[in-house]
Amino acid sequence: ELEKLEASEPGKSFATLFGKTPSQVKEEKIAKLKNDISTLSTNGEVAGDELEIASASIRSDIEKVENQQKKRISEACSAMLLSPILPILTSLLTCGRKCCNFIDSMEV
Repeated sequence: ELEKLEASEPGKSFATLFGKTPSQVKEEKIAKLKNDISTLSTNGEVAGDELEIASASIRSDIEKVENQQKKRISEACSAMLLSPILPILTSLLTCGRKCCNFIDSMEV
């Protein structure tokens, strides 16, 4: 739109009825469009920066959740594997302590 306006000849507009020349109206429109373009560019850059920050935050959150899930799954699997042999391990440890105590008592 800016390129078309810059290439065109100044025409009559509603503003010319209030004493402005067609070239003044054209220059004001060009200035307004340039200001709008600048504002939109700045807003786009800010939005891009915010998107980048938000994406990094989301990736970090997803990574934390995945690590927590892996840990929980690992703990659940370990518990499932150990649960059938846990009583056996406990009795072996108890027996081992008793044997150590018996051996200690026999030392002369």
